[in-house]
Amino acid sequence: MIAAAYLYDPEAQQASNARGENYWYAYIGEILCQLGLPAVAVNVRDEKHLADALSSLRVIFAGDARAGDFSPIAESLSDWVAAGGTLIAFASEGFDELFGNAFHSVTPEPDGSFAMTALMRLADHALARAIAPQSLAGEPIPVFGPLRKVVPQASEVLAHLMSVRLAETSSPAVTLRHLGRGQACYFAFDVAHTMWVLHKGRPVDGDYDLDGYLRLSDAIVTGPLRQDVPYADILLFLLQNVLHSAGTPMVHQVPPLAGEVADLLIFFGGDDEGLSDGSQVAASDFMRSRGLPYHINIMPDADGHFALTPAEHHHILANGHEASLHFNFIDGFSHPSGFTQQDVERQCKLFCQTFGHSPVVSVNHWCRWTGWVEPAKWMAALGIKGDNSRLGLSSPPLNPVNHIGLAFGSAFPHYYYDDADGGNQRLDFLCEPGMAYEVGYLGDATDFDTLHRALDLAAHFHMTANFFYHPIYIARQESCRQAIEELVRYLRESGLRTVFMGCDELWAWWDARARSTVELLTASRSETRLLARCAYPEGMTVKLPLAREVVQVRLGQVSIAPAVQNHFGLPWLLLPCPPGETEIAACSG
Repeated sequence: MIAAAYLYDPEAQQASNARGENYWYAYIGEILCQLGLPAVAVNVRDEKHLADALSSLRVIFAGDARAGDFSPIAESLSDWVAAGGTLIAFASEGFDELFGNAFHSVTPEPDGSFAMTALMRLADHALARAIAPQSLAGEPIPVFGPLRKVVPQASEVLAHLMSVRLAETSSPAVTLRHLGRGQACYFAFDVAHTMWVLHKGRPVDGDYDLDGYLRLSDAIVTGPLRQDVPYADILLFLLQNVLHSAGTPMVHQVPPLAGEVADLLIFFGGDDEGLSDGSQVAASDFMRSRGLPYHINIMPDADGHFALTPAEHHHILANGHEASLHFNFIDGFSHPSGFTQQDVERQCKLFCQTFGHSPVVSVNHWCRWTGWVEPAKWMAALGIKGDNSRLGLSSPPLNPVNHIGLAFGSAFPHYYYDDADGGNQRLDFLCEPGMAYEVGYLGDATDFDTLHRALDLAAHFHMTANFFYHPIYIARQESCRQAIEELVRYLRESGLRTVFMGCDELWAWWDARARSTVELLTASRSETRLLARCAYPEGMTVKLPLAREVVQVRLGQVSIAPAVQNHFGLPWLLLPCPPGETEIAACSG
């Protein structure tokens, strides 16, 4: 059975979209996808459906007043929590007593949906203190959308609210109340709204950073805050920690490596810049010689010609590497300006005609963008599956090499969602965020400290981390090659089991992961039984919260040694599963 759900009011979404407003709560589906938590939508207007669902659910999410009116079911939810349920509310109304709080006040959005309303700082609490590594401890997290502030009365504080000017306040950002055998967690803001805005930023409808171009750097909404902090991922894993006591299994963000649990995933990409100097083949040969995957994006010039020859393209593929399209919306365009659907269609057609296959995951030259979701819709309509342009670094400089860029809040992939006109539907188009941009060297000198910091961050959060190296630098810069070799050496010396991929394979993994599930069949003090359905050919890893020691694990008829890891201060049983359907039994002593 699926043990998690989110309350949903279709009439509230229809009303929001009819006003031309985004139904921000729709992004709860993306949060659950990133968590790897299978969940169902429960229509709060269908009383029978709701009553039936409560009998089998362990976890329920609820949105704010814009998401719907959930107050009529407050009494039912109170009984459900006391019986062992976990309720997580994003600024919901009508539940204050259940959450152990008293209502204080509402703070509206200060200047539209993409403007920061407040900041949040994690408290020194068992569920919060180990989420961020020591190097990021105490860093404020931006909050978007209206606030619904409360006063704790019978609840614990997991995070505090601060003003956007870093002034401390007396209001909690997150509270937790234990009630009976269950718990109720209250966020004073809409987490779905905040994570959506962090992930996708604001529309690129102006040259906000004044660098002369319309680029994804114009979409960044985190202002003066640090750009090497995964703000949305910290929120994600705070949710994961709250969910731990519910005992619900999840699908890990990282697939297994040769049938064993892996610690992190690194995917490589690089743009060929339209060069005809053979650097693409040289870079591919180097990566192959080190046993590494690679993904090269091939760029046309202003006349639509590719410098890379079909023979060189074949050589790259024969090395086991990936080749895709590097959209060029720089040459031949006036700036600052956008680009059109026809521009996207023309360059994609040229790529297919030249190289004989469609691009899977593409990149835009200089991270160009226009509007909000429009380019994603245009590319998805052509069968392109994802984009790797969203590097979380501001501009200038135009080419911010040797930097960790997480200003969009996450290293994990996330799907694009349509705007209000499109009913806020999820698109079959993936954002693969950039993270580590040419890290480990600067010019002819190496900078292994920055490289190690990026790898430590990726390992701490068990990230799917993008390390981006242009073929020209791999081919010509000894310092770049030394950085890549140090990356491999450092991971090996640290004992970190790392899955390496290219951008296309990352899409294949995340797409399959989104279609995979794990269900809780039965749970007792002596045994927990799960059913995993894995759509990825290399398998997936299931995460099961541990409440007591597990002495035996069976995957189907095969017994394996329990693999226990501490993630963000809490113990998890990690279970590498093969593709297909597998029944799992975890037996306690």
